[in-house]
Amino acid sequence: MQRFRSKHPFMNPLHQNYKHTQAVKQLLGLTGKEAAIVQSIVAFGRHAEFKFQIPPKVMYTSLVGDYINGFYQPCFTDEQLRMFSARLNMAKAGKKLLRKLHMQQFNY
Repeated sequence: MQRFRSKHPFMNPLHQNYKHTQAVKQLLGLTGKEAAIVQSIVAFGRHAEFKFQIPPKVMYTSLVGDYINGFYQPCFTDEQLRMFSARLNMAKAGKKLLRKLHMQQFNY
């Protein structure tokens, strides 16, 4: 990545996002066909320049909405979506608690 005149290396976002989608699938308890529904998208701002052809599912942020709107069939039931929301909220709360406990170790 180049910002102004200095260059900075960064992880391959496709590899990094793969790990993120696997974590989401595990957290939501998705397996088999349901797990295959989870889509990975990597989006860059409008100032990003690519030296090579952009791979599939890599796009500019301005195109993400159109990509998502291209899916017409509901994938999950309302009950599943409520369950997913509850699991994500529990994970978020757990992360906050772990961070708080970790920081308390440094406060004497």
